[in-house]
Amino acid sequence: QMNDLDSVGMLKMDILGLRNLTVIDDCVKFIHEHHDPSFRIDTIPIDDKATYETFSSGFTLGLFQLESRGMQALIKDMKPEVFEDIIALLALYRPGPLGSGMVSDFVSNKQGKTEVKYDLDILEPILKETYGMIVYQEQVMQIASVVGGFSLGQADMLRRAMGKKKKDVMDAMKDDFLAGAKKKELPAQKAASIFELCYKFAEYGFNKSHSAAYALISYQTAYLKTHYPIEYMTALLSSVLSNSEKTAAYIAECKRMGIDVLPPCVNESLNDFTIVEKSGETGPKRCIRFGLAAIKNVGEGAIESIIQERDGGVYTDLMDIYHKVDLRQVNKRVIESLIKCGATDQLGNRSQLLASYELLLDQAQIAIKEQSNGQEALFSMEQTLSPATHAIELGDYRVFSEQETLRMEKEMLGLYISGHPLNPLRSTIEAAPQKTNQLTSDLDNKKVTVAGLLTQTRRLVTRTKKEMLSGQLDDFHGSVSVITFFGDNFDSIAASWQDDAIVKIHGRLRLRNDEATIMCETIQVLDHANQLMCVYIDLDYVDDKATLRQIRDVMRQHKGATPVYLKYHDVTIQAHQKYWLNNDALCIGQLESILGEGRIWSSN
Repeated sequence: QMNDLDSVGMLKMDILGLRNLTVIDDCVKFIHEHHDPSFRIDTIPIDDKATYETFSSGFTLGLFQLESRGMQALIKDMKPEVFEDIIALLALYRPGPLGSGMVSDFVSNKQGKTEVKYDLDILEPILKETYGMIVYQEQVMQIASVVGGFSLGQADMLRRAMGKKKKDVMDAMKDDFLAGAKKKELPAQKAASIFELCYKFAEYGFNKSHSAAYALISYQTAYLKTHYPIEYMTALLSSVLSNSEKTAAYIAECKRMGIDVLPPCVNESLNDFTIVEKSGETGPKRCIRFGLAAIKNVGEGAIESIIQERDGGVYTDLMDIYHKVDLRQVNKRVIESLIKCGATDQLGNRSQLLASYELLLDQAQIAIKEQSNGQEALFSMEQTLSPATHAIELGDYRVFSEQETLRMEKEMLGLYISGHPLNPLRSTIEAAPQKTNQLTSDLDNKKVTVAGLLTQTRRLVTRTKKEMLSGQLDDFHGSVSVITFFGDNFDSIAASWQDDAIVKIHGRLRLRNDEATIMCETIQVLDHANQLMCVYIDLDYVDDKATLRQIRDVMRQHKGATPVYLKYHDVTIQAHQKYWLNNDALCIGQLESILGEGRIWSSN
């Protein structure tokens, strides 16, 4: 423990492994590759005007220590102009200073709305950079030295006593402080007032050297985002590959900045996000390409095989992939995930590829096995597979709707990449009084109204045995948690509480540790048309395995993207995705011939 180590003369040190240092390092490597091989992050100017404009804009997503909603609101109010402002910003954004009103006073003093005053002229050099306020522990020590005549050792003891509210130590040191002020011929009343001022702020004082070190990283990330935006955002996205929520937020920021983020691609993507050049209307345009490691179910071995066997060329179709890669690593699950997220769009239509990939892979594996046994050459797979591929080319598959395609992208990547389900209602969504990125501390405990896509809906029972609903509301700017408890409007809200419903929610905002939650009071459904239909199958009277096998065979034959729910007495569960259906008349007719009419139905 820290105090035990301290008592025996040892020092406890916390070494932080900051993801942001890796982001900076990766960004510098991109700069060396695409711009200036001699660039060094430790030689950038600390007074760059454009960087401070980035700070003041409040668009600080992706910047070290400056991403939270509350911090973005504060930084827009403060409008940092010099490096010392960044140091103060990080020192002030803590529960103590925020709760005491100290932050508001600091901003008011900085903006000149209130006059900065010093009890003694000798305090101005110490407090000028913080606009007359004691923000740092070091300032308490300096004041103790110049006013009370304390040595640096005594000043540090006073700082510790004040910070830990050790009254007996402070009382003794106050006498020494006043005695030192008297020797300096300073007014006793003002000296006592300054001591009390130090005591008031010591509780909230922060270590300036700590804040300055953090501020330097904040400044470096802001400088890189300002002057090398595509390099910085590429490095930033690679740092959060496994966090779909962060990835979605950073991609939205890329769009705001005018940077295109392209879907994963088996012919271009590497493990991480990369910078690629594409032709645009006005010439070549640099974009960011999704990394393969961001795709669900695609492991390191599969990625290594895909990249290695590409060997500087391109895959021409699925059979080319099967021919080259290690199929022990790149299995059916991997191929399905690649198709669903759009990584194989260069090879063909997603609907067609999903309809054919299993058959092609099965026959490819047979051909490979035969080749290993010396029975057949691998290149003869074309003849073996031609009847199957010919049937698929003739249109023996169902083309997915845009909503189904987006749903698959969200499933595999955790976000929408080729579009957004809200696009048809963009003007309505954007007209809502608040957006998810505007739910800051000034709206805490106030009524808000946000529109968007309802996802991750759940119906729960609290410890007090009362029902509640939870979910997430996504708009074009981010997402926010939404919940509602059993009450007068519960039943009417519950009726509309469904995944993929586009809704407008009105309620009270709650902010806890900078996490926003809307306590829903009313809900208005804006559109159900974009919801994917689901198929329900009633299995109440199915007790023999033979009938279940028949049902399974039909579901496999009509595999598609429509979710299937199986009802058995009082329980309804969602079937595994490999049993989702093509919701067409032939499929329903075959199931009804097994189960009887009225036992299969479709619903939103």
